[in-house]
Amino acid sequence: MQEKPEKPRFQSGLQKSPGRLKIIPWVQMNSQVKEELVRIIAEIESFIVDNGGIFSDWYVGITEDVQERLHRYHNVKDTCVFVKAPSMVFADIIEKYFIEERKTDGGTGGGNYSDIYVYAYKKQDYTKETD
Repeated sequence: MQEKPEKPRFQSGLQKSPGRLKIIPWVQMNSQVKEELVRIIAEIESFIVDNGGIFSDWYVGITEDVQERLHRYHNVKDTCVFVKAPSMVFADIIEKYFIEERKTDGGTGGGNYSDIYVYAYKKQDYTKETD
């Protein structure tokens, strides 16, 4: 008798409703690109769920230098995650998804072409979210 595969403990909201990913209109995506976006988003969503689960308690941003941004700029000391995106366009789309759809804290529209890391951290009394 064949065993049933285990169900994942958490599924990305994108897997349930792929239409929720609002894409910048000029970005044309094939299925591989969409799969990569879903994979990265699911990885960050899973981390958030495993570490508190309330998306509004988290800050999501993009950067080229993770250590500088998280530790020096935001003063993050513990719960955080970062994922390298294939390009700044990917990173920007992922950041926008979390801020607009998942209602995390953060600001879209900034960054430059070398900002390919998407990061998320749990906001604390000692973290810095603004300039």
